Amino acid sequence: MNFGNTTTKLERQGIYRASEISQSQSAVVGPFSVIGFGTKIGNNTKILNSVVGEGCKIGSNVHIEGCYIWDNVTIEDGCKLRYGIVCDGVTMKSGSALEPGVVLSFKVVVGKEFVVPTYSQVSLLQQPIEEDSDEELEYADSTSAITSTLDKSDGESDSELSDTHFNPASELGFGGVGYIWPKCEGGHEEEWRHSVAPITEDKILEAVKALEDELELILDGNTLPPSGELKPNSIDSDEDDNDDLRDDFDKEVEETFLRAVHENIQENHLTLEVNSL
Repeated sequence: MNFGNTTTKLERQGIYRASEISQSQSAVVGPFSVIGFGTKIGNNTKILNSVVGEGCKIGSNVHIEGCYIWDNVTIEDGCKLRYGIVCDGVTMKSGSALEPGVVLSFKVVVGKEFVVPTYSQVSLLQQPIEEDSDEELEYADSTSAITSTLDKSDGESDSELSDTHFNPASELGFGGVGYIWPKCEGGHEEEWRHSVAPITEDKILEAVKALEDELELILDGNTLPPSGELKPNSIDSDEDDNDDLRDDFDKEVEETFLRAVHENIQENHLTLEVNSL
């Protein structure tokens, strides 16, 4: 089998290996993994359910699970990566780690023993700052006369504070190079829905609550017959039927989400199951 210009061998349990790979005898490559051309893997390293590109250098005692690692990536000894995306040319110093959902952009350097927080987006470039609105600019003009009366020392102090406030830390631990982009408010739900990381229990409970609320609205809207008139003795029977339907649906949804947690079912598959209920 050929991937690009490289011949790749398919082994048992869905493992793909390109040619000229250097792998220690104590290293383990688990099922459903791909190892690219010229990649080197050190002692006691485990790679599970992951894709590793070409020309990567992976040290000893490294644990990689559920990750997409592109080309020419260097991962030093003792690193841990779970459910993340690592772009070309990234370097992870010894003992560093990626929490689930992290994306490292091109040529980022993660410092020694630094842990990148969950769902972080890391880049060599600073995150663009939104331009001031017209109201903010007008307010700045109106207060310029007041601020101009400050003495030089106060002005220098304010400048230092301003630089500290608006410029994020440029280091990811000792020897790190890159910026962690702040998360946008209100975007957390879409992040976890489309992330490669496992769904947390809190997120599952939120989804269950949202589905229950939506079901209540649907059932409440269907309590009247099409004619708009209530039949005799229909109120109690309709409420009982709705309660039974709601209880059955809640039970099925709860069982489905609990099974997803225990069996680590992917989010898109879980969505299909819930929609089919």
